[in-house]
Amino acid sequence: QISSYTMTFNANGGSGGTSNSKTYGTQLTAPVVTREGYTFTGWDPVVPATVPGYNETYVAQWTQNSYSISFDANGGTGGTTTSVLYGVLPSAPAVSKTGYSFAGWSPAIVAATGPATYTAQWNLNNYNIFFDANGGTGSTGGTMTFGTPLSAPSVSRTGYTFAGWSPAVPATVPADNITYSAQWTPISYNITFDAAGGTGGTSGQMAYDSELTPPAVARVGYAFMGWNPEVPVSVPAADTTYTAQWAISTNNLTLFGNGGTGGSSVTLALGAPIIPPTMSRPGYVFSGWYPALPSTVVGGINTYNAQWFVNSYSVTF
Repeated sequence: QISSYTMTFNANGGSGGTSNSKTYGTQLTAPVVTREGYTFTGWDPVVPATVPGYNETYVAQWTQNSYSISFDANGGTGGTTTSVLYGVLPSAPAVSKTGYSFAGWSPAIVAATGPATYTAQWNLNNYNIFFDANGGTGSTGGTMTFGTPLSAPSVSRTGYTFAGWSPAVPATVPADNITYSAQWTPISYNITFDAAGGTGGTSGQMAYDSELTPPAVARVGYAFMGWNPEVPVSVPAADTTYTAQWAISTNNLTLFGNGGTGGSSVTLALGAPIIPPTMSRPGYVFSGWYPALPSTVVGGINTYNAQWFVNSYSVTF
């Protein structure tokens, strides 16, 4: 009588395994076995064509599947594609995108069961943008969304011409909290100091707000009384003429007779003509003034003494 033996096919974690008593020498066919996430690679030991003369267990051999898993940065940087074994939870890379905050992956990451693509999700960032008029008017600022159109405000500053922004303003909101400062070029104005009959007046272009120092002016016979209008400490934002103001200077002129008659004492303006008086003295001839009398009033010396020569006479007895 032909013996029978037990043939066991162990699916080894899979499904489809069997265990049956089979007659020696009859055809031996292994069952079809499957295991999720694994590829069948054969039996151990190798299954013979006919039933052997002993009980045997054949164990299914498996290779764990590997799947291509992609992480799409979706416009950012840091995306990857890698192979992940079945049942292993993929490790997501660090991703970034200028002007955006990472909001997770879509779909949610799960253990690998097949090829998969995960796409990064992003939220737009808001940034604090400020326009500093830098001494002028028109400053603005606030929270703005990255990538939206960015328009600089109109700014103005008395005495200055707008020369742009520092740093330069881009067309759209940048990925940074930033302040843009207005740049200014001072305007030059024509500033005239009119000596008004004196000397020392000037005229020329001067930059707004620069130091303003009037020139020294002089006028013969006059005392300087200031400027009209009053001169500020710095250049104003307009072409301006400052006119010297003068008051007539005077001097007390004394013509001392020195024993004669005709002398006088008068107050005259500096530079006024001096008309000498007629001098007389019995027995003397007028010979001039000491010091010499000028033709016009001058400052300083104001007393002049008449000079005399004694007359000589012929006396006959």
